[in-house]
Amino acid sequence: RNPATNVRPATDWFPLDARHRSLCMLPLFHTFGPISDVLPMLFVGGAVVIAPVFDVTRLQLIQQAIERHEVQSFSAVPLMFDLCLRLGLKLGRSMRYCVSGAAPLHPKTIAGFLEAYGVPIIPAYGMTEMTCFCTISPPTAVVPGSAGVPARMQVRIVDEHGRELPRGEIGELVTRGDNVMRGGYFRDDRQAYLDPEGQWFLTGDLGRMDERGYVKITGRVKEM
Repeated sequence: RNPATNVRPATDWFPLDARHRSLCMLPLFHTFGPISDVLPMLFVGGAVVIAPVFDVTRLQLIQQAIERHEVQSFSAVPLMFDLCLRLGLKLGRSMRYCVSGAAPLHPKTIAGFLEAYGVPIIPAYGMTEMTCFCTISPPTAVVPGSAGVPARMQVRIVDEHGRELPRGEIGELVTRGDNVMRGGYFRDDRQAYLDPEGQWFLTGDLGRMDERGYVKITGRVKEM
């Protein structure tokens, strides 16, 4: 249930069909690569190219895979996009979009990538405890500095007492959905859920939500 639910935003929002080819160059033992690049292709009947894990010494192999298989999308962390720009990675003419996660994506990286390649980067935010995606930016409505809108799940911003905050105020993100890990899997006694029923997961991340529902991550609770 968790992966099936979490793959749905990608198959709903992105232009995916049986002709689409994605590239996975993220480690398969993390959730980002399988949920963002591999499973969507199985859902729509497309194809995924499993490339060597991204490494500056393997750029030629990655370029060859992109060109040979006419790859249309891939997912990466912000550092990888910065390295693509710095090292002049060739993306070919078939690339349509990329997805960024695992760390904050600087607006300058989005602008530089679009200028260099004509390819948009779609910012997203997530955690392993939510399978992968929590928020994804709508492909045609990316807001620089934002991680997007809730990805088929509920997101609230609460204060230190668990009370929901008005839009625009900074607090802790709490989430609920079929992609969220259930209780009983944590190694210590720290509170993992806001409610006794174990429905609203405490992410430990600070952020705010604007009037349109876009979420911006601003830090970690333990850094306050």
